[in-house]
Amino acid sequence: MDDKARTRAVVAAIAAAVMFAFMDTIAKELARSIATIQVAWARYAFHAIAVLAVLLYKRQSILLTRERIGLQLLQSLCLLASTIAMYQALQQIPLAMATTLQFASPFFVVLISVVLLREEQSWLKLGVTVTGVIGVAIMVRPSGDLQAATVLPVLSALFMAAYYVVTKKLSAHNGRSATLFLMAAIPTVMLTLFAPFWWHVPTLREVGLMMTLGVMGAVGHGLILYSFQYAESSSLAPYLYIQVLVSGLIGLVYLHEPITTQFLLGGGVILTSSAILRISQRSMATTVR
Repeated sequence: MDDKARTRAVVAAIAAAVMFAFMDTIAKELARSIATIQVAWARYAFHAIAVLAVLLYKRQSILLTRERIGLQLLQSLCLLASTIAMYQALQQIPLAMATTLQFASPFFVVLISVVLLREEQSWLKLGVTVTGVIGVAIMVRPSGDLQAATVLPVLSALFMAAYYVVTKKLSAHNGRSATLFLMAAIPTVMLTLFAPFWWHVPTLREVGLMMTLGVMGAVGHGLILYSFQYAESSSLAPYLYIQVLVSGLIGLVYLHEPITTQFLLGGGVILTSSAILRISQRSMATTVR
């Protein structure tokens, strides 16, 4: 890989990380007046529409292996569950805290691979995983008032870890176009069945935010797929942590959310452990919001 290709990959990864931080901010803003189900529907529906428009313009087909339809549905369910848990959490806890807790997903990938897939892991990975879980415990603060709310981004991380595992199995069968479209289209169909029961007629401003949320999701994931085409995920992982920094700045400046000692300590443990784990794991799957 030449330097120019790596530079493009790094820039794409950084742009995606910043975009994901702003997506969570928009979701938090919409959640003040709109139900989580409707916010999630908008995130996936406008994502699917944006990708479909590009595919039709470029006359590209979507190839899906029939033998893998079950895994594709499972992948979409895991991603959808992760999104709903995260958006629900954003209604109750600070943006930076929710974002940092969701970055605990690599720890759950290791745990799933050991417990369910019976894969062997090095002592380094297991040790870093345990340390990361301790960081999660510090931030969740079992004896504190935020216990129930802070469990949600942890659940989001767990579902995201399952998404990673399934995506790894699908990566050899589905093309990038199919992945980018189906990751939004299937959740859209699922949510359309339930969203009408919680539907709130949005204002023009809310419609604009909903469309922006979906389009940014499509562009962000497109950038991630592009960046991983030119560089290994482990080499790009540190740049994705910019999302936590941007989320912290947005929370502090725009949302006026405090930065606590508990957050700095637990978040530091989580991010450091997660970075070490990602760097040591060369085949880590792509990160998705």
